[in-house]
Amino acid sequence: METRKEEKGIAETIINALIEQCGIDKVKELVDKAAGVKTNAVETSKEKEMEEFLLEKWKDMEIITKPQLPNSIFYKKDGAVIMEQDKKNDFMWVSYEHIWSVFYTRYELDYNQTQAFIKRMLRQHLKLESLTPLAIVFTCNP
Repeated sequence: METRKEEKGIAETIINALIEQCGIDKVKELVDKAAGVKTNAVETSKEKEMEEFLLEKWKDMEIITKPQLPNSIFYKKDGAVIMEQDKKNDFMWVSYEHIWSVFYTRYELDYNQTQAFIKRMLRQHLKLESLTPLAIVFTCNP
């Protein structure tokens, strides 16, 4: 317990010396910069986790086409449709249940953030350049 008080006293001494030497504005700038580095590291870690989640969903997907639906390509995982590519309108319908809701609940992204992230991952990993991801609840399983 005494060591903690000593550390706090040393930190206060260092901060006061910095304020005296550089001025309060420069110290605030340095503290803000240090906080930003920590925030960026957390965001990078979160983004990496989100990417890994999506790649796991996409791993070993079954790709299905149906002659009666020539403008659609279905992507299935574990028997469930997780995405449908609408070739005519350049949409990628993404399962709310299996993917979209996870970004909302686990990663606390809003709709636009989720859309932008999935779009970037579609481009980067599946080489699907011009698709706009949209959330959907699939009611049938082709």
